Amino acid sequence: ALVVCAPATSSGMYELEQLRKAIGDGQRSRGSLAIELDRVVRATLSAGTTIRAWQCSSAELARGVAPHLDEQMRDDVRGLLELLDHVKFAGHEPDPVETDIAFDIAERLVDAILPRP
Repeated sequence: ALVVCAPATSSGMYELEQLRKAIGDGQRSRGSLAIELDRVVRATLSAGTTIRAWQCSSAELARGVAPHLDEQMRDDVRGLLELLDHVKFAGHEPDPVETDIAFDIAERLVDAILPRP
């Protein structure tokens, strides 16, 4: 069974690894995992910045995190948040390539935001 803890601290990367593993095991749909990915991203931003990620729209979140990231990462995060919105609000089921890209961006974001132990 997939166990996910909130809010994320340094466990953010562990949670992402577990979610990625669940995709490979076929335990859950990519859409449901994308929703969990959104939760991990928001928990990470809440834990690692002063952003109240749970209270922000994706556009507000992208603007809030921008000062913490370089230009390429800002663009990547904006694309990730747009994909996650499509999954959450339009019922989009991401294909395997979209899922891999989303997890890659989320892992880079967690790595950039959370302090190393």
